[in-house]
Amino acid sequence: MKAISKTALSFVLVFMLIPIVKSTAQSNLEIDPKEPKPGDEVTVTYNPANTPLAESVVIKGRAIMYEKTAVRILTADILLKQTGGKWLGKFNLLRGSVAINIFFENNSNEIDSNKGEGYIYYLKDSNGTIFQGAKAAIASGVYGMLSDQKFPNDKTKTRKLLEEEFSKNPDLLQYYFATYYRTFNLYDKDESKFITEIADKLYAVRDTLDAKPIADLAFFYQKSEQSKSEKCIKILSKCHPSSISAFQLQSMDMQMELMTTSDFKTKLKAYKKESEYFKESLELGEKDFLNNLEFNIILKTSTLLHLNGFQIMAIIV
Repeated sequence: MKAISKTALSFVLVFMLIPIVKSTAQSNLEIDPKEPKPGDEVTVTYNPANTPLAESVVIKGRAIMYEKTAVRILTADILLKQTGGKWLGKFNLLRGSVAINIFFENNSNEIDSNKGEGYIYYLKDSNGTIFQGAKAAIASGVYGMLSDQKFPNDKTKTRKLLEEEFSKNPDLLQYYFATYYRTFNLYDKDESKFITEIADKLYAVRDTLDAKPIADLAFFYQKSEQSKSEKCIKILSKCHPSSISAFQLQSMDMQMELMTTSDFKTKLKAYKKESEYFKESLELGEKDFLNNLEFNIILKTSTLLHLNGFQIMAIIV
């Protein structure tokens, strides 16, 4: 893939804001090492005092690990053992990770996510520099994927983190465009014009983009410029025929059938049809994608996932 030139995206930098320093209070959680590296075993010490889990008799932890383009988001369960008033556990930080978000829950499905801020850690290289993509991944995965009720309150935070990332690593804009444009009001003339200009810059180099950014552009143009959306879908089908993004778009009719029917038997048939379609796509080349994850993935079952607000059937562990 050709890199998007800094010149092509230079207009974004005009809107860059002052770098953000993470100030989220995380006094309830300690990790060792304090600045872990990908591949490390990380020890977690969690104190639930003054959290929703303060009186819980069973607490489970989960670490969400992000890679720099957020194409891979992997989780690890943290088995915790109570020692006094604290809970201790360990997990392995997977290779390729650039940031971690940790949260805790009890058997009643009550969650401590640090008051919605997340227990967040940006990983650093040997020089103490935060890895490329770390802030964008957190912006997209933690603040940019919240419920519709809360997301408007986090748009500013999401946009600031993304723009700080883009100012240093403009090539990553293509991977986080979907989250970025959702921080804008497309019904506002000025905001719509600004984000559409960014989309058009990406569209101009669409032949060089990876599958996900092309799919994101197809969705962006779906209502405003149908012809551009259709061209993106054609490129996706031609250049990335077995990608998850291609499946997501090409199976749209199946997904609509699944979401619009209220009859259980019809819905079950739609599930099966969609699952079979995905498995066939997997056999055509998606295995190569999965084998590149650097992790031992075993295909076991089908489950319903949500990608960019759209439902798809996917094979997961």
